[in-house]
Amino acid sequence: MEVGTQAAGTAVANVLFGDVNPGGKLPTTFPRPVGQLPAYYYHKPSARRGYLFTSDASTTLSMDVTNTGQRAGDEVAQWYMHDVLSERVTRPVKLLKGLQRITLQPGETRTANFHIGREQLQYMKEFIEKVVDPGKFELMVGDSSQTMQTIRLKVL
Repeated sequence: MEVGTQAAGTAVANVLFGDVNPGGKLPTTFPRPVGQLPAYYYHKPSARRGYLFTSDASTTLSMDVTNTGQRAGDEVAQWYMHDVLSERVTRPVKLLKGLQRITLQPGETRTANFHIGREQLQYMKEFIEKVVDPGKFELMVGDSSQTMQTIRLKVL
């Protein structure tokens, strides 16, 4: 007997009638038009397309999250980064680096804070050595990989 299958109808009805507010995120990308392939954000840029920050310094990336609804609910604040011009390897255009689940009451605003330091910006180069290249980074925050605000960071 599959309990999950038996409860699926009740779960969908609870969402449709507003009895619960689901706050989960899917780890899958669904293509909108047929031509949207590959259907993922983790890809290398096809073309090369601030703030000062040294390799050993750190900062905080903050994002205000507000519940504009009439019911308590959850939101998952996410931050992504893009190394605009890596010296050694091509880096993805969006790389999920952190997330924070926030429970909000109606009308409540809370701030999600993400620590940005060497560990968050580094990558593995040849011979399994962790490095942070000097240059420009784009830090992106939002509630999904599609709806984000971007800030530039310059590493010296």
